[in-house]
Amino acid sequence: MKRLRILLNTATLLSLLLFIATSVLWIRSYQTRDNWGHDPTRQTVWTLTNGELIAVRIWLPPDSPSAGTRTSRIAPFPERLHGWDLPGLSSKERWLWLDPSRPNGIEFRIQRTITLQLWLITAITSVLPLIWLVRAVRTRSRTRPGCCKHCGYDLRATPARCPECGKQQT
Repeated sequence: MKRLRILLNTATLLSLLLFIATSVLWIRSYQTRDNWGHDPTRQTVWTLTNGELIAVRIWLPPDSPSAGTRTSRIAPFPERLHGWDLPGLSSKERWLWLDPSRPNGIEFRIQRTITLQLWLITAITSVLPLIWLVRAVRTRSRTRPGCCKHCGYDLRATPARCPECGKQQT
């Protein structure tokens, strides 16, 4: 039981630190735009702006048996979008032309964009600290002078033993 309490307190502390960090990043993202990974060797670019964490990854599509089949299938729809949306989280995938000036050697890239709203991370990381705060307030209200430490019953009439839960008072 004691190990579980230590584990939950540690998880609550880490969650509180993440909550503070994401809150600061969320507020900061409306004032400035941060980019990571703008390097030709890297395939993924991370951007933090307007309350969103955006990851963009570009890569070559998997090879098909014949390049002509792939080109003829994709060529009419170069901006075809695929993706999904959830509250606070979305994903988009699209085909990009690499060099449309070469009709025989058209190369395609796939771009996937994942957008995560910072309010979602902030809300998720606030759950454990809020539970801890509610429990602390309840425990503090139960330990008022003249009340039972276990159930909060008023002990002015019977100070030796709690008539509600039966616990001996010290």
